[in-house]
Amino acid sequence: MLIYTFSLITFALDADFKNEDFPGLPRVFYTIIRIFRNSIGDIEVPLYDNWLNDSTDPETNEVTKIITGSAEGISIFVIYLYWIFNIFIMVIILLNFLIAEVGGTFEAVKEEAEPL
Repeated sequence: MLIYTFSLITFALDADFKNEDFPGLPRVFYTIIRIFRNSIGDIEVPLYDNWLNDSTDPETNEVTKIITGSAEGISIFVIYLYWIFNIFIMVIILLNFLIAEVGGTFEAVKEEAEPL
């Protein structure tokens, strides 16, 4: 459920990922796959090229847009803030929870095992 929620938010923010692994796949499906791959540790930084193309001044880079508070800069900042939140929740917390559960199950099975 979290993967679909994070995918929907990524799609709504107009962030994108490189589509080199699955050419021809629609963007919405590739976003779901990419968020899943991020959740298991295959981290990829989102692209925000759609926000850069709307610029009226080609000399202005993304850092200047973020500092000056332009709409593009705020959008780029929100994309990265959301991406960090996504990575924190999906990778750090959920994988640590999974490791703890597997370790607990292993200990329970080990205690119930009969020696050979």
